[in-house]
This record gives sequence, C-alpha cells and structure tokens, in this order.
Amino acid sequence: MHPTIRSALVLLGGVVAAVVVVGLMDALAGRLYALPPGTDPTNPESFRQAVATLPAQAFLLLLAGWVLAGGIGAYIAARLATHARATHGLIVAFFVLVATVGNSGDDTAPGVDVAGLDHPHPGGGVGGNEARPTILN
Repeated sequence: MHPTIRSALVLLGGVVAAVVVVGLMDALAGRLYALPPGTDPTNPESFRQAVATLPAQAFLLLLAGWVLAGGIGAYIAARLATHARATHGLIVAFFVLVATVGNSGDDTAPGVDVAGLDHPHPGGGVGGNEARPTILN
C-alpha cells in the first residue's frame, strides 16, 4: 500500500477511535446524569436551564471523554503508523483539539468548553509518544 494512503487511513482510524470514545463517554454521562423530565433539547433556553442543574461530576465526565479521546485516538494512530509515529499521533490530537474548539461555539455548557480547551491536546501528546517503539540493548 502506498505510504500516503496508509497515513491517511491511519489518521482516519485514530479520528474514528476518538469519535467513538467521545460518543461512549457522552452516552455514559447522559445515562448517569439524565436531564430533568420535561426538558426540550430543541429549545435552547430550556436546554440551558436543564444543563445548569447538572452536578459538576457530569461535566468532569464529559471532559474526561475528550481527554481520553485525544489520548486513545493519538495512540492508535501512532501505533498503526509505519513512519513518523509521533507526528501521526499529534495530528489526531490536533483534530480532537479543533473539534473541541468547534464544540465550544455551543454555549449550553461554557464550563465544559473552557475546561475542554486545555486538555485534549496533552492527552493526545501522551498517546502519540507512548506508541514509540523502544530499542532494547
């Protein structure tokens, strides 16, 4: 397989893994901390009021999802890459950071957005670096 195609598929795999992690953590947070009955998610004001009643643990769980997504996605991309492993991992971490910033345009939960801006990229950097092969003498 051509190296460029492999790199593209590796990056796609890392991003897909990150999306799955975010989806699973969002589902877990929604299961543990459900919105109050009668909340209309299509009405921004109703949704904003419901989110204001959620405990801090719900937001921390969402934040943990984004951090894990960056780390796991970067790790998978770095492990599957045949060359420039750390670069592949960091590119996926960058995609997660961009998604986090894009998600911050929704002001329903500003505490999560502000906290989320600081964390996905360090997790991704760790994942990308952990996948480096080591040479044993």
